[in-house]
Amino acid sequence: QEKVHRLLNNHWTETLLAGVITVNFLLIILETDTRAWYPGRGIGTSPRWLDYLEHVCLAIFGTELALRIFADGRTFHRKLWNVVDASIIAIGVSDLIVSLAGINMGSLGIIRVLRLCRLLRLFRVL
Repeated sequence: QEKVHRLLNNHWTETLLAGVITVNFLLIILETDTRAWYPGRGIGTSPRWLDYLEHVCLAIFGTELALRIFADGRTFHRKLWNVVDASIIAIGVSDLIVSLAGINMGSLGIIRVLRLCRLLRLFRVL
């Protein structure tokens, strides 16, 4: 557990995660823009490659969360940023499940807005 804790709190790991958060932010912006209008596919859709890249980011965030839960053990919930991260990742997973189920996001658009909360993770790294 101590090795995982040191790995997660390493400067290089934090820098890498800040990069993933930034890329994810840019992907959210791009997705929002393409959902407004993407030529050839109509309104409300985004290209598959964009969805795949967002899934990769979510997988990275989920892996980090799992490692933090392992490293912190029973004290995980005592750190505010851990709770914030877990909530944001839960929103991302919910969004993924809803989109894979084919549910119309128009009625659940608030989930898309809440995804921007992922930017809060950047403040933890800074």
